Amino acid sequence: MKKSTYAWSRERIGLTMCKHIAPLMKAFPLIILVLCLDVSQPVVSLTPPPSTSPIQPSCNSTLPYCIRCLPGYFANQNTSDCYCCHKLGYCEKVCDECPPGTEQPYESQTECQLCEKGHFTNESKTLACSKCSEGEYQDEEGAEECKLCLPGFFCGEEGCEECSPCDKGHYANNSGSTQCSPCEAGHYSKKTNGATKCQSCNKGQFQNLTGQATCSLCTLGTYSDMSASVSCQPCDAGFYSNITGAINCTECEPGHFSSMNGSFSCQECPLGSHQPDSGQKSCSPCPAAMETRGADRLECIPCLNGTHKNETSMEPCQACPAGTYSNETLNRVCKPCEKGHFGAASNKSNCKPCEENSYSNSSGATMCPPCPAGTESKEMGSETCSLCKPGYYKDHNERTPCKQCDDGYYTKDEGSKTCEECPQDHFCPNPAGDPVPCPPDSYCPGGNSQPIYCATPLYVVSKSSGCTPSSELIGIVVGSCGVFLLLSVIGSYKIYKWRKQKRYIEEVQPLTDSQHPVYTGF
Repeated sequence: MKKSTYAWSRERIGLTMCKHIAPLMKAFPLIILVLCLDVSQPVVSLTPPPSTSPIQPSCNSTLPYCIRCLPGYFANQNTSDCYCCHKLGYCEKVCDECPPGTEQPYESQTECQLCEKGHFTNESKTLACSKCSEGEYQDEEGAEECKLCLPGFFCGEEGCEECSPCDKGHYANNSGSTQCSPCEAGHYSKKTNGATKCQSCNKGQFQNLTGQATCSLCTLGTYSDMSASVSCQPCDAGFYSNITGAINCTECEPGHFSSMNGSFSCQECPLGSHQPDSGQKSCSPCPAAMETRGADRLECIPCLNGTHKNETSMEPCQACPAGTYSNETLNRVCKPCEKGHFGAASNKSNCKPCEENSYSNSSGATMCPPCPAGTESKEMGSETCSLCKPGYYKDHNERTPCKQCDDGYYTKDEGSKTCEECPQDHFCPNPAGDPVPCPPDSYCPGGNSQPIYCATPLYVVSKSSGCTPSSELIGIVVGSCGVFLLLSVIGSYKIYKWRKQKRYIEEVQPLTDSQHPVYTGF
């Protein structure tokens, strides 16, 4: 057990007294001896040090006052006062103090211990080294003082052997930091080996949080023209940004606009409007009879033929409907097609004339109807149709002209839809004239354009049946038939007789003859 403070003090006081009254021992040997033996250590005889000792002190005399070294002290074995005592950790006069950078928590020790890493002492006689404070460190043993953490590093507890580097998004700009500070908004740090300061976000970037390792790019429609931005600004109306990380916004080109803040594209001016300037948030309407078209929206131009626009607006020119047209320099309205003309489709710059045998008797027509039965039109662009003239007819509503009556037919009226057949006993040489009576030597059965004459003397005219055979023609025909019949009978008899004679000869002829003795057979 350790001696109490009181016992230690008593022992130290007794030793001091013995040292000071030692000269009185010759006069009062017995009294002085009793006093010294009562307050100090017993006297022990020591043997001389071995010959291998680094120091050879003289240990011949008796050393009656060896004392135990207390904590914070040590028995220096290189001195005779300590070496000649009979126990390690004892000295005859006084123990050496543990120097700064060492400690000794125990008594009766021959050496002091170096302060561990992370500890220090700048005083002697230290029983225990102190821990380095927060923000300090010591990476060596036996230190008399601690080192401050370098900028970019920190120590948040006592007794650090080394300092830790600041994490990403943090920094320490002073020595002896107990903790790292987070990067402020608009700043970042991606270093892992200890940052002493944070970097500002570049233009086109932002960071709205603290303690971040990176910055974010400005999104579409926003920009940042300053470093260390905590947010990006939306593009103003009339401007746009179609890339990330923009440092400024681009003006809308002429013919385009942007009506909202934060746009990432500009819109083309609608047809019927224009914008000659850049960086605009709206377009202007075109006046009546004017518009914009195609990719050019810088200025208004007249409506095309076949279209119109009757007021100032953002609308394009509209196509003229069927039956109308426009072909002026400035077309505010569409005009209806004139009579005799038509417009079958919309968006026309002119109307077409009606074809032959068709007509249009009103304006704004989309088609020309065919001339009705009994009428015709021989010219294009007719407003009305003419009646078929006498001798001509038309029986359907078609785009065809009137036709002349067929042979044997006639009509004396205009606008006829049909022709009449020429009556019996008459012929009609002129389809537009009256029927003509047949001559006495001819007959007309009806539907004749010319009279029929009978060939004399073989035929004679019969009013009921036309041309009939005469008696002479009948006699000739009958006589001719009789002669033909007689000749046919005579010829038939002659042929019969010839065939009969030929068959007889074949039956009586021998099968062989003297020249060809061969059976001929059939």
